[in-house]
Amino acid sequence: MAEKRVEELRPWGVNVPFIVLGLVYFLIGGLSLWKNPQDHGYLMMVGAYALYEGMIMRLFFPATKYFKLQALALMSLAIPLPEAQALSSYALTFLELRALRDVKSYGSRFPFNALVLASPVLSSISWTAFVFFKDPTLLFPPLVSYVLGINIGVFKATLGSKPFFGWRQTPYLALASFSFLPPAFSAAVILYSARVLLTANNLRSSSTVVLVSFLASGLETLFLNDFVHAFSLGLMLASFINCVVYSTSRYAFNGVPHFLSVLLILASSLAWPFFKVVSFVLTGAALLLFVYATRHNLTLNALKYGMSEVYLREQMRSVQS
Repeated sequence: MAEKRVEELRPWGVNVPFIVLGLVYFLIGGLSLWKNPQDHGYLMMVGAYALYEGMIMRLFFPATKYFKLQALALMSLAIPLPEAQALSSYALTFLELRALRDVKSYGSRFPFNALVLASPVLSSISWTAFVFFKDPTLLFPPLVSYVLGINIGVFKATLGSKPFFGWRQTPYLALASFSFLPPAFSAAVILYSARVLLTANNLRSSSTVVLVSFLASGLETLFLNDFVHAFSLGLMLASFINCVVYSTSRYAFNGVPHFLSVLLILASSLAWPFFKVVSFVLTGAALLLFVYATRHNLTLNALKYGMSEVYLREQMRSVQS
């Protein structure tokens, strides 16, 4: 009985197929600018949600005991229909509720990150709304909430900023929930970035570039009327690249490929309102560098064990010695 429970709790690389799916959707979405521009926003948002769902599962509920719900979320997300993405978000919400119940039954405790934990529920609401109204900005709140919440830990580790959890996240969660409105989005990212910068004690990191990208996205939304791409490039993509590399491939976080990838995303975000072709090229280059930095997490062994090949080799060497 104990062996079965250990097996059920064994993590696997649930994020791997989601990352691959996200990259495929980003490629299709990018190409759609020339052939089917009306589908561009939807396709890019599905790609973003693939990264989001894969990473939240990896970080909070990666156990094999949840495989059926994880598979349902993945397969539903892969179908290019808004109703399927809504089903995926329902599966994610149910998975979170089940995992939290299990954590409580095991007697475990962890900091209450309301921004992250609220994001699956917001996802269910947003995709349901999108089915009826077809407005891509309705899909922003869950991603904004998750990005702001999950990066609290990343910025603490890389910049030395002061973390904040529980009720202290209330104003940011409120703004994130209404971030389909440009003023709420700008206020959320600018106030959040200012808080991180004012409490940081080390700005020599790729995370500093990401924070500048956050600020730029908020200011672009306010002054250049470029809400959708300011969110997509300046906040969402910059944040996911930084977060994924830090959590899965920390050995590559301070490397040149990763630094260049977030720098190119910042440049792409700034270039979009003026030079769209240049922005497209910069984003493509950034994603290629991202794949290179995380390549050891996209293998069959990483899928099986939920760990980068680099870490697996280190474990093998320590066992042999």
